[in-house]
Amino acid sequence: MRVIKYKKHKNAESLDYDRVLQIRQQCISHNVHFEFRQCGTHFIKDGKSYTLSTRDLCSQARKANINY
Repeated sequence: MRVIKYKKHKNAESLDYDRVLQIRQQCISHNVHFEFRQCGTHFIKDGKSYTLSTRDLCSQARKANINY
């Protein structure tokens, strides 16, 4: 199983959603369970940077609906 759960403080590095999708694809290719549990405070998707509230990190990951 591979779990993606990222850092949640103001100085954390950004999490790029493309990287999450790459890891997911690797898991699918090797038939390994994958869960995207938590975004990072600093999140990049489609080239746009977002700063997310701590309370939204898990719900945003769930909304992606990419668990395998």
